[in-house]
Formats: sequence, C-alpha cells, structure tokens
Amino acid sequence: MAEWWNPSRRVERWWQTITLAWLLVFFGPSAIDKVITEPTAWNWVWFAIWLFATVGFGFGTVQAWRTRNNPQPAWWDGTTSPPKYPPTTSAMLSRRLTTAFRQSRHYANYIRAWA
Repeated sequence: MAEWWNPSRRVERWWQTITLAWLLVFFGPSAIDKVITEPTAWNWVWFAIWLFATVGFGFGTVQAWRTRNNPQPAWWDGTTSPPKYPPTTSAMLSRRLTTAFRQSRHYANYIRAWA
C-alpha cells in the first residue's frame, strides 16, 4: 500500500485514520445540517463531495488496517515479464520514423529553412 509519497505503511495507515476522523467530526455535521436546513444546489454538491471523500477514506482506512500484518508485495511483481518485449523495438521504431521523415518532402523544407 505504501507508495513513493508514503514510504511507511504505518504512516499511511494513521494518515487514513486521522483524515477519516477529521472528515467525520469537523465536516460531517455541518454538511448534513446544511443539506437538511437549506437544500440548495451548492449544499448538495458540498454534501456529495464530503460523502465521496468520507467513503473513499473509509475504504482506505479499513483496507490499511486489515492488511497491516501482511507483507507488502513488490510493485514490479506481475504477469508480464520484461523479456517478452525486446529493448530494440523502440529503437527500431525511432529509426523507421527518422528514415521516413528524411525521405519525405518536409525534410527538404526543414533543411532549407535552416540553411
């Protein structure tokens, strides 16, 4: 779960938990109260943003606490291995494009403009 911006899973777990509590305690009551007392479009948009953020942080918090004792998988583990794609593919494409450009009439105009 820890990414490049959060090198520690512990920091990420507590960040998720504190932010969720902050959303629930400080923004939740006012967002709900505004929608009930004044159901304007802006209050509904604010409520939707608050609800989306709360659900997202709630999911992240539960996931962070559930996986706290599992070893972190390496980010490069996957089903696609690098040898399937030869490193020369990019160079070959670049060479073909360069050759095609040099054989086109635009290359002559490009050279003439700089001469």
